[in-house]
Amino acid sequence: MAQDRQASCDVVYLVLSHTQPAQVERLVDRLLANNTSAHVVVHHDYARSWLDLAAFNPRHVDVLRHTRAIRWGTYDQLLAILRSLEWIEAHLDYRWVVFISGQDYPLRPPVEIQELLLASGVDAFVEKPRHVHYRFRDDEGGRDFWSARYFYAYYPLPKLARTLPARWAKALRNAEVLLRSHQPFVFFWMLPRDENTMIGFRRARHPFGDDFTCYVGSDSFTYSRACVRTVLDFARRRPDVLRYYRRTIHPSESFFNSIVKSTPSLRVHEDNFRFDRFPDPGTGHPDILRLGDLETLLRSRKHFARKFDVTVDEEILNALDREIDAAVATRSRP
Repeated sequence: MAQDRQASCDVVYLVLSHTQPAQVERLVDRLLANNTSAHVVVHHDYARSWLDLAAFNPRHVDVLRHTRAIRWGTYDQLLAILRSLEWIEAHLDYRWVVFISGQDYPLRPPVEIQELLLASGVDAFVEKPRHVHYRFRDDEGGRDFWSARYFYAYYPLPKLARTLPARWAKALRNAEVLLRSHQPFVFFWMLPRDENTMIGFRRARHPFGDDFTCYVGSDSFTYSRACVRTVLDFARRRPDVLRYYRRTIHPSESFFNSIVKSTPSLRVHEDNFRFDRFPDPGTGHPDILRLGDLETLLRSRKHFARKFDVTVDEEILNALDREIDAAVATRSRP
């Protein structure tokens, strides 16, 4: 379901989803409730679950499926975001794009979030990015894993660890850790979601320099239209950079942040107003939020939070709905 007309709105919510279709429908309903100045664009991975188009009002929602099955944490994810931004720019008349996942949920009334964006006077809200250096060791003398993400070219290995006996698989893992810790030329990376182990070779050349610096941060962003156009223009002008990111790890977390932070004309606020909580700094999977987290979420003053899962705890979303509805009612009183 994709429209040809130019719908006009203040804010487009770009939702990247792959699971829990009923939860995605609920998220879309919440984004549009009591809200006439928003449009929702859902990019759904139909290889993982089925999203029923009949659940949405085509005047206010578009569902895209312009990429094949997405291997999360890879170049596929970057392309899904980039092509969605291209579609929005070509088909919608908008002022802001808010990028979230299908397992995000608003903590405040979306119309209130939109008012804050329109009055902000900036071009982008992003998590404060980290400058990534071309080096082997970090400042504490340990292996620089950020550098390993973006200054190596990665290729998938056969899934040997899943076919070897447990003792041999453990020995192989130990050898990988030992090898990547003691030399800068080869690196092994295990992708999430049961993907292949990747082998990376340190690059002799890269596209980064004084006018384009490597950064990494969350790819949950909020961009003005000027910022979206800057990103799309860069992607058109620098296909070499896109090709470079094809063989990096989690490229979407660096590609967009590097463009935005390397463009001095953009006014960037280094807080994306998202709440998430990771049980371990090294894991790529945030905690599933539950009803017991409600007060923490409300005190955070963030705009959105993740990760929610209705099969684990639906009451947290019910409680957030009650809080948002109460805030909307308060706003409507004379």
